[in-house]
Amino acid sequence: MCIRDRFNRNHVIQKRYEEVVYWSNIHVIEEIKRTCQSDNISTDLELAGYVWEIFGNQHNRRFVLGFTLCGGFMRVWLFDRSGGISLNRIDIYHDPTMFIRVITGFATMELFQLGYDTTIM
Repeated sequence: MCIRDRFNRNHVIQKRYEEVVYWSNIHVIEEIKRTCQSDNISTDLELAGYVWEIFGNQHNRRFVLGFTLCGGFMRVWLFDRSGGISLNRIDIYHDPTMFIRVITGFATMELFQLGYDTTIM
């Protein structure tokens, strides 16, 4: 953990603890944008860049799951070392149960379902 000093409105110093997250600790990657106009190739390439970092730091990964959330639209991705493929985008306001199922699925998957090769120690 690293400790960062910061001032609040009363000019009192507070200590805030921030955990350092390493690429080797990430299971599912996401890119979140504020507007639905951001659902474009630029956002997809940003996500692919993050996946490239994960593959570079996690040698026991067969594939990486991820998603983009741009405004009210979600797109689920599966990347392997040769490229990526995505589902059609999901409108999370018109189909909130699908959104909840996807997030719950990511949160409850076993390591082998997340793309880890569990035969490598």
